[in-house]
Amino acid sequence: MHLDRRSILPVVNENNRFYGEISCYDIFAFGMPDFFRQLQTISFVRHIDPFEKYFNIKKGLSVKDLDLKEGKGIKKDSTLLEIVFEMTVKKKSKLFIVEDDGTLSGVIDRFCIIDKILFF
Repeated sequence: MHLDRRSILPVVNENNRFYGEISCYDIFAFGMPDFFRQLQTISFVRHIDPFEKYFNIKKGLSVKDLDLKEGKGIKKDSTLLEIVFEMTVKKKSKLFIVEDDGTLSGVIDRFCIIDKILFF
């Protein structure tokens, strides 16, 4: 993710079957202490220990270390309205196109949709 500057990637098995997705949010949440999730603000943090002490992410973190939920992807015959719904209401920055057999076949991002809407 870091080397290719990507904030979200599909997760597939050895047969290229789509399992779900992993995002920066998943990694941030993994390293965040439990008590942070209960706070309304973290303004006090700037006056105590450095940021790195709160986030315990180690080099070599792998997908299997995270508790990812299985995802569905989106079918290649989905309508533009279905795609826009997923991106706006469900706040998905990318959608992963999945074939009927579950294999990953493509990616739709926000730019693809803007391009399609503005220049169709």
